[in-house]
Amino acid sequence: MFSNDAPIMSMMKKKMGWLSQRQSVLAQNVANADSPNYVGSDLKPFTFREEIGKVQARIPVSVTSENHIEGPRNANDAFESNELRKRYETSPDGNGVNLEEQLIKVGETQMDHELVTQLYAKYHNMFKIAIGRGR
Repeated sequence: MFSNDAPIMSMMKKKMGWLSQRQSVLAQNVANADSPNYVGSDLKPFTFREEIGKVQARIPVSVTSENHIEGPRNANDAFESNELRKRYETSPDGNGVNLEEQLIKVGETQMDHELVTQLYAKYHNMFKIAIGRGR
């Protein structure tokens, strides 16, 4: 198994894609902070717990007894969230973008990006050490 085929690597790639897409959404919110009646948006939160559940759902379960419980079968990869979030505050012109809130989210996104990048590098280095090409 190559390092790019490992489930943890695919989860990190999905997280990086989610972070990139979230950064675009937050930038659009900040760009429209002065637009009348603009409602800011965000993506559905991405969690590794859900991704692990999706990976486990793809693994076929062998049922050797009728008393065994089957695992979940439904996996949805969409990042978009259709739910309306509670607005922190709304300006008199109907704009629902709060710059402080958006900048906090941008900072969180940046920290998560750095974390996933470091995890990716550490995992890749560990894999290189395991096959004898490390350090």
